[in-house]
Amino acid sequence: MRPSRLIRLALYAGLSGALFPTGLNAQTGARPALPTELQWPSTVFKSVTVTAPETSTLFLPMLELGSGQKLQVGFDDVADRDLNLRYRLVLCNPDATFSPAPLNEIEYIDGQNTLYIEASELSMATRVNYAHYAFEIPAPYQKLKKSGLYKAEIYEADRPDETLLTVPFLVCEPLAAITASVFPSKNVAERLRKQQLSAEIRLTQSDLRLISPEQSLKVYAVQNLNWRTARRLPLQYASGNTYYYQDAPPLVFDGLNEYRNFDIRSLNYAGRGVERLELDADDVWHVFLYNQKSKAGESYVQNDDLNGRFVIKQNHSDASDIEADYAHVHFFFDYPFQPDQQLYVTGDFNNWRTDDESRLYYDGDLGLYTTALLLKQGFYDYMVLLENAKGRQYVPTENNFQETENDYYILVFYREPGGRHDRLIGVEHLNSRE
Repeated sequence: MRPSRLIRLALYAGLSGALFPTGLNAQTGARPALPTELQWPSTVFKSVTVTAPETSTLFLPMLELGSGQKLQVGFDDVADRDLNLRYRLVLCNPDATFSPAPLNEIEYIDGQNTLYIEASELSMATRVNYAHYAFEIPAPYQKLKKSGLYKAEIYEADRPDETLLTVPFLVCEPLAAITASVFPSKNVAERLRKQQLSAEIRLTQSDLRLISPEQSLKVYAVQNLNWRTARRLPLQYASGNTYYYQDAPPLVFDGLNEYRNFDIRSLNYAGRGVERLELDADDVWHVFLYNQKSKAGESYVQNDDLNGRFVIKQNHSDASDIEADYAHVHFFFDYPFQPDQQLYVTGDFNNWRTDDESRLYYDGDLGLYTTALLLKQGFYDYMVLLENAKGRQYVPTENNFQETENDYYILVFYREPGGRHDRLIGVEHLNSRE
């Protein structure tokens, strides 16, 4: 393991002691094939986290079928109200609409599937009051019977048809051995800014029947757990029970650049990336970040980051879930005003969205793009993305380099002949520097 990798893992451990995975498409022209996205119809729910078991594949929100592992889900409600929340688990198809699989819930769950979120606590000694909710997957006396792609839907008890929050996760049954690698693009014209994957998938169970490998196997690649980069990989050829995925455009990803980040674990002093702190008339913290400039045209500079993720943490607290405060974080970006383009602040903390809340607006007096987001204390990675008038996202503000350290995940789904859902039979993590 390279030193930068060790530093990044140590930073995770030091910030939280837990793994928090949660997916604007940074890949030009790539339509997400596996849109497992967190849905926030309002901005009330904040700081959605999923804590994976230590045995999970590097930060992936995944359980192994029949293992007894648990996922811990947490989120905050910053509105002054008392919610009676429930949740249900839904087995889904890995398709472009994240549609429910045509199975009755009794076919994939043992136990009740309409459960109250009983664990809720009010924040303690914070300037912004909030309620913290938490639950585990699967719940006690509940068992998941099938592997695949799932989502937990959270809703108010008296409004079951209005989903307030959707949390995706995976359940895997390891029936395939995956060998994968990442390297600079083989296309000479783009090898300095693109990274390319290859994968070999060997089925380890003889009873897995494939009439047509292209239909029975669905293989996806995801970059940095940004689910909006997910794309299905085309099969190149097969030999015996081994299937090869290589030398095709969907295997080529933008190299991206190292993420920008800031540290607000303490509000007593300005941490990394923070210029100053202020209290407003309502006694609420405001965090002013340093002005940022476009990285277009710059050379690559190595910078250890969390590959777009965030970690909730208050310094010197063992109960950050309810003791960490919220602050208005002010972003500033030095970029020439372009009326036909929009700029967005995006990362795992806002589910990689490009919407009105995450948009940077041009301030003529400052001569800067700016916005303010209400964020909980912790450490945050983010990227500034540019969208043109046609709506296509790309990353000229950040630049692309094949040297950038990125995580990739290969997911293998299998549907048996006559089957009604896709089983997840293999997952592999790889890193561009390993």
